[in-house]
Amino acid sequence: MFSLSPKRFIMGAFLVMACGYVAGGPSCDCDEIGVSGGYEHQSSRMGVFARTEAVVNGRWVYQNSEYQYLYFPSGFGWRISSDYTSSSSGVKDPSSSNALCPNDVGSNFQEWDGSEWGGSVAVVCRVPAPTGCDEFALSGEESTHANYMGKYKRTNTRTPDGRWVYNYLSYNYGNYLYLFYWPQYKDWRLGPDYKYPGAFLQTSGDAASLHPTATNAWLKWSGGQWVDANIQAECCGVQVLGSWQPIQYSSGSQEISYYAGFEQSNGYSSSSTFRSEISTTVAAGFSFGPPSWLGSGEVSGSGEGTASPAA
Repeated sequence: MFSLSPKRFIMGAFLVMACGYVAGGPSCDCDEIGVSGGYEHQSSRMGVFARTEAVVNGRWVYQNSEYQYLYFPSGFGWRISSDYTSSSSGVKDPSSSNALCPNDVGSNFQEWDGSEWGGSVAVVCRVPAPTGCDEFALSGEESTHANYMGKYKRTNTRTPDGRWVYNYLSYNYGNYLYLFYWPQYKDWRLGPDYKYPGAFLQTSGDAASLHPTATNAWLKWSGGQWVDANIQAECCGVQVLGSWQPIQYSSGSQEISYYAGFEQSNGYSSSSTFRSEISTTVAAGFSFGPPSWLGSGEVSGSGEGTASPAA
């Protein structure tokens, strides 16, 4: 037998109420679910599904921009359709798993092609927009796959799983090529369309890497099969080292210094210091880049900060 003081009891009740949402409601932490791989037959049911406020059978309901729902009808497993009160759907979890989160099912979903269930649809928790390099250079297979070697720049498109799509206008190929991540196979691929898995090159064994530089193991399609490829993927853009910050200044000269730097994958790095007159608040901008013989690449930025006179 034990007792609680009134004050402690009230505090305990408050904590239970504050945490009741987590304990009694859905425990899935993922707010955005990426669905891909079923564009041929179920394109409206692909894309990014954001968590709604609706709950069905103790699980969140998610919705994409096409007003399609990812939900859990009891006894049927996770499904995607235009009506989250129905068990009829165009995409389903064939295992009918009882997973609390759709990305924890443990296997790929299937799509309805009009006559039967099949295909491989990935349902994953969407990662935040990766930061880092905006341009990658692929090289090493110029003798057999010259059309696909070059600089791939980041587009404004992210795949449903959250990673950036990169493209390169290959004049020899005669069209754009895309460097993208395919979650079903957990690899980066180079092909004519980032919505489909068909590819000329792919990485091997890189799991869930955010960038194609995370692995040196590549495969190329040659002679009707995948064979080892000697490909290097390097960041050829500029990467900013942190963010600028104010340094103590002399109250007599009313100046303040800012430091910023960058580095490249080829080992070249540099830094610059900028000064400006201030009172107590300062706004500053900077722009610098590597020597022309290292290729193009410029960093620019601006910001505002507050500083105090040096002692």
